[in-house]
Amino acid sequence: MSLAAVNAQAGIKGPLKELQFVAFDVETTGLSAIACRLVELSGVKFDVWHRDVSTFSSLINPGSPIPPEVSKIHGITDDMVKDAPKAEQVLRDFLHFARGGVWLAHNAPFDVEFLKIELLRQKQPLPEVMVLDTLTLAQVVLSGPENFKLKTLAEYFGFGGAEYHRALADSVYVEKLFGKLLEVSHFTTVEELNGTGALKSFSDWGRPASREHLPESVKSHICLLEAAIESSSTVKLKYQGEFLSTRTVQPEAVIESRGSLYLSAYCLKSRAQRTFRVDRIVEAIINT
Repeated sequence: MSLAAVNAQAGIKGPLKELQFVAFDVETTGLSAIACRLVELSGVKFDVWHRDVSTFSSLINPGSPIPPEVSKIHGITDDMVKDAPKAEQVLRDFLHFARGGVWLAHNAPFDVEFLKIELLRQKQPLPEVMVLDTLTLAQVVLSGPENFKLKTLAEYFGFGGAEYHRALADSVYVEKLFGKLLEVSHFTTVEELNGTGALKSFSDWGRPASREHLPESVKSHICLLEAAIESSSTVKLKYQGEFLSTRTVQPEAVIESRGSLYLSAYCLKSRAQRTFRVDRIVEAIINT
């Protein structure tokens, strides 16, 4: 376990009634945290008595078009986000809002991964917080539902509404679902939640890739790219995607997602931000 995880876990123990919780949800341009971007981030802060409830919600300009098929799911269009703030500002505001609480999300690995990748792009530290996955908790304590989708569970417990796949509405459903799961399980302490496997540190929901066993060529490319980032240099890449291509990029960050390493960079050829799998870089040369 990382030092951040140890620190986060050490401060979270004892009765649940003494804690604050933040149920949160994201909407995105697609399913891949590497290839896609955030378009909405919301949260609901509460305690186990659901007193002093406060909310946070913001649309996000992803810097790229939202695919029409994705807009059909959450209803967020390019026109809605064109004047919205960028992810960097929204994340900064959300972290301020959510400080001091245990975070909750339904299918936490998905939401956490998107936040993690965006923070890594910005070279920001990951938050030292604990995150509870209500999907995992529901699978442990329930046996009646047809499935464990958020909508199914909201309707199972009788608080389903008309709006789904919008971040604030789904955050409210997560808050209510957590209350119902505590009623069913009779859990009253953090230690009981720990025993379900549903509560982990933010960083432990997506463990970083180990660099120790990478091929030497990949290690060499990482060192070169990180040096280019440090010196704000451009790099000439020979990259094996669907086709072998050569391009010049401005490296921004080396990021890790689900066991793979990626370079986030501004591509001078396409004049847009692009992401490259580091192990598919054939050659990298710093421009001097």
